[in-house]
Amino acid sequence: MVISAQSTPFPVPTFSVSEIDASLDQFLDFLRALVSQYLSDTAPRIPSSSKAAWVEVIIGLTDHLLSIFPRPDIALWSALREKVICATTALDVVKRIFECVDEIHQGTSETIKKVFARLLHLCFVLDSWVEIEVKTKDMLPPKALRQKCFETLVVVLKGLGMTLCTDRQTEEPPWMTLRVILHECLDVCKGM
Repeated sequence: MVISAQSTPFPVPTFSVSEIDASLDQFLDFLRALVSQYLSDTAPRIPSSSKAAWVEVIIGLTDHLLSIFPRPDIALWSALREKVICATTALDVVKRIFECVDEIHQGTSETIKKVFARLLHLCFVLDSWVEIEVKTKDMLPPKALRQKCFETLVVVLKGLGMTLCTDRQTEEPPWMTLRVILHECLDVCKGM
C-alpha cells in the first residue's frame, strides 16, 4: 500500500518508498509511526475533517493485509510469521483509527460493512487454527491473534451503536448500519 500526499489530504508523513523497493520492515515501521504519532492513547483526537484519509488507510489495510489468511490445511503456522506480524499490526492500526477519528462511523456504512465482513472472516479462519496444536516459538499464537481480531471487530460495532446522529445527516445513521449487520448475522445463524 502506497499512500501519496498528492492523491489524498493525508495528515501524516507518507509512505513514499516505491512498492518495488519497500521492505516489509519499512512498511511496518511506517504503520508503527502512525500509531505512535497520531493514534496513541495520549494523542489528541483526530478531527472529522481528516476522516477520508484515515478511511483510505482502513480500506487499504483490510483489503491487503486482513482479507486473505491461509487455513491450517494449506500452511503451517510457523511459515506465516510475516503474515501474523502484518495482521497484528494492521489490526492495531484499524482498531485505533476507529477509536481516535471523530465521526469515523458517519457516512461510511459501506466501508464499515466491508470491514466487518473481513474481520469476521478472519475470526472464522483463526478459529480453525485455534482448534489445532501449532508451534508458536517467538510468534503470536493463533488464539491471541484471533482475540486481537475480535477486539477490533467489537470496537467497530460498538462505535456504530454509540455514535450520535447529527441533525443534518443525509446518510444512513450509524446505528442503522449496526442493525443491518446484526440482522444479516442473525439470518445467517437461522439458516445454519
